[in-house]
Amino acid sequence: MPQQPNPVQLTSHLSQKVIKRQRVLLLCRPLLVWGAVVRMIHAILIPCPWPRPVKPFSVFLVMEVQCDPRLASLYVRAITHYRDYERHAFIVPDSIPILYFGNLRDYRHSAIKIVTVGLNPSDAEFRESRFGAEVMSSLRPETLEPALSGYFSAKPYSAWFSAFETLLQPLGSSFYGREYAGEAPPWWMPQRNVALHTDLCSPLATTPRGRGYQKGLRINFGSGAFRFGGA
Repeated sequence: MPQQPNPVQLTSHLSQKVIKRQRVLLLCRPLLVWGAVVRMIHAILIPCPWPRPVKPFSVFLVMEVQCDPRLASLYVRAITHYRDYERHAFIVPDSIPILYFGNLRDYRHSAIKIVTVGLNPSDAEFRESRFGAEVMSSLRPETLEPALSGYFSAKPYSAWFSAFETLLQPLGSSFYGREYAGEAPPWWMPQRNVALHTDLCSPLATTPRGRGYQKGLRINFGSGAFRFGGA
């Protein structure tokens, strides 16, 4: 008669296999997570010839969104964040959330991709009409994207951005690309590569020195109430 396997030995053998498999999964998990992050960054920064489906994020996306579908949910989150804070005294009245300044399409097609950074948008951005009447009267993802992408071709705050522009020029890049908005300074040259500017702390413009900045709100507003990289 064939020898029957020892139940204890069989259980031990199976347990060792399960343990080995769990160890492999634990080792692979960081690689899988990092791979997902890389794919997400690649999808945002590298042009894609076909639209990717985006799950509706809120009421703003019930209608058909005429903007980049890969950024649609980010625009919605920024608008929702702005609506949450717009009535507070430290938020610039009649402003919009600013995720970035610059031509997003030309940036994606640039061989050299540069993003400059600041803290949060200046109140001076809204002392003049820089973003167009449509987005100011009807803040939606499909009006926000063209307002942000067309910033440097309309009426940019050139006096402030010139400090960055003098650094971008030797690198073969520019906020303005091939055509300067207004009278170009003598040192400016057209560039094939287009740079973007963004603000790391918040997409909301605040009043000078945060007048009306309540202590309780300062913690929530300044400690990452809006994050670019997660929900």
